[in-house]
Amino acid sequence: MAIRADRITFGPWRGGVDYSRPAIDLETDQLFEMQNMEIGLYGEVSKRKGTALLTSSELNSGAICTGLGQHRFSVSSSATWGFFGNKFYENLGGTPADRSGSVTITAGVDKTWLSANCGGTLLSCNGNGNDPALSWAASGGNQATANVSSRFTSAGCVAWFDNRAFWGDLSSGEDRVWYGSQTDLTTYGANDFYQFDERVVAIAPMKSFLAVLTENAIWGLFPTGNALQPYSRQRRADRGTVARRSVVVSEIGWLYFQREEGMYRWDGANQPEKISGPLDGERYWGTIRTTRLAESHAIYVPHKRQIQFCVPYGDSQESMNHKLLWNEQLEAWAGPHNGFALNASSYFNNKIYHGYHNGFALQHDIGSTDNTGSINAYFVTGATPPVSSSDSVRWLYARHQFNSEETNLNVIVQQRGPGIPSKLNEFDVGDPSDALETEFVIGSSVIRGTDWGSFIDTDLYGYDPFTQLKYLNANASEQFTIRRTDLMYKPIGKETRYSTGTD
Repeated sequence: MAIRADRITFGPWRGGVDYSRPAIDLETDQLFEMQNMEIGLYGEVSKRKGTALLTSSELNSGAICTGLGQHRFSVSSSATWGFFGNKFYENLGGTPADRSGSVTITAGVDKTWLSANCGGTLLSCNGNGNDPALSWAASGGNQATANVSSRFTSAGCVAWFDNRAFWGDLSSGEDRVWYGSQTDLTTYGANDFYQFDERVVAIAPMKSFLAVLTENAIWGLFPTGNALQPYSRQRRADRGTVARRSVVVSEIGWLYFQREEGMYRWDGANQPEKISGPLDGERYWGTIRTTRLAESHAIYVPHKRQIQFCVPYGDSQESMNHKLLWNEQLEAWAGPHNGFALNASSYFNNKIYHGYHNGFALQHDIGSTDNTGSINAYFVTGATPPVSSSDSVRWLYARHQFNSEETNLNVIVQQRGPGIPSKLNEFDVGDPSDALETEFVIGSSVIRGTDWGSFIDTDLYGYDPFTQLKYLNANASEQFTIRRTDLMYKPIGKETRYSTGTD
């Protein structure tokens, strides 16, 4: 017999997670909280994939990774690389070889490296006055001190633009950006630099100019075509960055960067726009250790349309232990991902890599375990009232729509609300169909469809204007995806309530 009921649908969650508002103020396409989950391009919420070792054994006695990536020397030669403590290694995915040579590489959690492919040569710097700018010219060769015509020794940032190497935050002037010759990577004119109002934090090539970021401004160096004055310096925005490794440019030309109050994006013309409002407040950003944000780092992941920011969560947290995901297509946040300490990040070969604090580098978004360990994942919906905050309803049941998994596994769903005792249910998100030749029973077996989703119902309880659901799974190798949930209810009407809590 059909049940007479009204319905409110939570999801798809294209609005992302919002830590800045109470659950009852969220829209039905927003989440109240999440951990180790991702939001797909269609608003579905999935348990994140796992991690796997890139380096099979710890490097340099378990030293901290301060930079990693893949470098293309030529059309026929490329190599993975990484800084670990006071050494530089080639071939991280195979048998790593020490290519440090005789250069100075200082170990330390804050001695992090930025690099750029400059016409086939990898140029690197770490902003530490004791370490010279470095040059790596060939696979199988060692690092060497970069030849910059003695204009400076150390630098804090480096970029390749207009067929020139650009260096910023220099030992000869922290407010300077020096540029090299278009025909010789080792030639730097005596006056071939630009000076800015304060310390240069980062530089980043954009479509038609080089963006120069200080803490309080963004400048542009625009090519002029004039050999004597090759660039025009223009102040473009009145807000910059505090984190040199957080600056990334997406494929559609947006520049993203980190400040103490949150994340920003910039289109190259107008003033930067803060995008991290949903992270504000005591439930999330209030616990970020802002004094460590100078070492936060970010990567752009084009196949996911994501910018992934690694940040320090915790009042005394030193390392970047949380990863936050901004979906450029949905313009929404997901995260955090946690359970690790990330000191460097890179994206190459359509894969995500991070350097750790223990001599290892790992590939992320692979498999279903964190290097054989389990992943504790959950998400919590909003508590949008189906009628209004003044109208009580009787909650009846929830219909959970999910992707069928290849193996049987359980997801716990918890109902909760201000006037409802917490209630746990459990349901199976494995493929419910039976094999045709061996298990299929007419009249009881489910027919398999390759493009079908599945659904299952669980009971709801209580009389209240609000309720919300928490989905969780903390087991290894158990992925799950929830697409949306229909909550069935019967309206009760307006009731007075002079105290909080359950009846």
